[in-house]
Amino acid sequence: DPANGYARVTFTDDGIVSAFLQFLTLGAIKDKFSFTFNVNEQVACLMDENSEEGVILGAVFNDESKPSGTAEGVFKTLFDDGSVIEYNRNTSEYKLDIKGKINIVAEGEVIISSNTNVKINAVNAEITATTIAKITAPAIELNGAVAVGGAITISGAISAPGGAPINGDFKVTGDVKAGIISLLTHKHTSSPSGGPTTTPIP
Repeated sequence: DPANGYARVTFTDDGIVSAFLQFLTLGAIKDKFSFTFNVNEQVACLMDENSEEGVILGAVFNDESKPSGTAEGVFKTLFDDGSVIEYNRNTSEYKLDIKGKINIVAEGEVIISSNTNVKINAVNAEITATTIAKITAPAIELNGAVAVGGAITISGAISAPGGAPINGDFKVTGDVKAGIISLLTHKHTSSPSGGPTTTPIP
């Protein structure tokens, strides 16, 4: 009865099947720790002298079920689907290897801090913010094609050492300058013969 934290135990030495016994857990009122045993899992029980009332203390390893390869200073939980939660006290390393989806939900702020690098490797990475998504760094590097679906506001200079070809119309509300030549205010000198004008004059 995992929903209520109970199980019945067969005592193999005499074949007696107990009444429903409660699981021993770390907390059951404000902070509740829930787990369930598997059918046919070997457990240790604390019983009264008549084996009528008692509690299941926990599961125990045996010849058929060995520990999951842990060593001294290593806390490890190995799940049946191959997922692993592990902390190595010797190396101060935490490992979370989940075979399915991970959901992290917080009512307050979520802070990730590291004194070294933070790496995210994924097939697709998506960030959705309802107000603003902000990246602050001395230098921001984007490798790959960039597609922008909205307006761009730039408060600094734009550098394009390899040139910046533009496909399509390019419209500005201010002036455009090449060196000291202004597109809006430059002048030309007319040819007396009516031929081509001279190059632009600043």
